[in-house]
Amino acid sequence: MRFCYHPEAGAPQLRVEGERFVHLFKARRHRSGEALAFRNLGDRYRYDYQIAQIDRRRAELTLLSAQEDPAIASGPAHLAWCVVDPKVIERTLPMLNELGLKRLSLIWCAKSQRNFRLDADRMARIVIASCEQCGRSDPMVIESMDYGAFKSAHTLAWLAPGGAPLSRSALGDRVLLIGPEGGFASEEVAKEPVFGLGAEQILRSETAIVAAAGQLLIG
Repeated sequence: MRFCYHPEAGAPQLRVEGERFVHLFKARRHRSGEALAFRNLGDRYRYDYQIAQIDRRRAELTLLSAQEDPAIASGPAHLAWCVVDPKVIERTLPMLNELGLKRLSLIWCAKSQRNFRLDADRMARIVIASCEQCGRSDPMVIESMDYGAFKSAHTLAWLAPGGAPLSRSALGDRVLLIGPEGGFASEEVAKEPVFGLGAEQILRSETAIVAAAGQLLIG
């Protein structure tokens, strides 16, 4: 863990309780007198705190120092992913965040199952935990909207087998859209550019979006 997240990091005194307390002081067994690094993920500073007191349910920490930390920031990429099973989305989020994806739009399309429910708070917690682990300073932004509204707000490109080689320069300012299992409905298909990953085998949507993010951000 590169740092711990706390929304009030930077304050002279910091209280840690709840799940964060259990993780730091029950699982990881930190003790009084030790120093811990915190970030609030809202500025570029790392705040070092000394553990002053620990009781059964909370810990009190005192600020030792603050220093500007070299930011591990996001890349320029914005990807859109048609909604699939939320469990699949949740286990894919850390990989996309670690790769440096700037923004992820979760799109409700015709073949998205409407009985799915996206838990925005849970997804945010997953991304924050990923930042703590990999050291990223600006969490990936996640939004959700219907296909029609998204298409009217952005210039799109499609990810499909047999498309042109995907690259950041070829994609330009378009947002790459990764479809759901089973593909798009006929009324959703348009004439936007189509890009591919060069794989002959059929990829699951979560594999495709991770591969696309890697191609755009580090490939």
